[in-house]
Amino acid sequence: MAAILIIGILMGFPGANCDAVKFALIGLGLLEDKDTVETLSRGGDRRDILRGPLFYGVVFVLSTYFYFKEVRGVIGLMCLCFGDGSAEIFGRMYGEKRKLPWSRLKSWPGLIAFMIASSVCSLAMIGMLNSLDESGFEVIPFSEAAMRVAVSSVCAAVVESVSQSDIDNITVFVAAIIADI
Repeated sequence: MAAILIIGILMGFPGANCDAVKFALIGLGLLEDKDTVETLSRGGDRRDILRGPLFYGVVFVLSTYFYFKEVRGVIGLMCLCFGDGSAEIFGRMYGEKRKLPWSRLKSWPGLIAFMIASSVCSLAMIGMLNSLDESGFEVIPFSEAAMRVAVSSVCAAVVESVSQSDIDNITVFVAAIIADI
């Protein structure tokens, strides 16, 4: 994974010079940052950063490179940023007794929060980007955006509900992208 990031920097991929590089260096033990380890790891082990947080950064780099100025890239990132985050928060707060029948680790409140947060944030971001003159962003009618966002948000939420926590930063984004094809 670190090699991908280093190659990205050398090739000048947009966004490659970001926190993902820092995460890789810390996770590999090449850079020491106790605050980052405490914040991003679940058990205080620097190697934990080589999974979820690093994958999160890599997804951002690859999304910027492959889906810059495309609606599907915005939807995928909003599902990852706001949908996945909301599922975690609302699932912990309200989901203890409302587990999903297909995944006892996930809950209905988390699933619903994922769909709502990713939909609202996707539509807000698409609307904002559509309003920018000369941005080059893919402009689509609101009705089309709403349909694409709804399908992608539901698919990504379901995938998140069955994904392992170490790889959900990849699977959520990929599900949103595939659902929008």
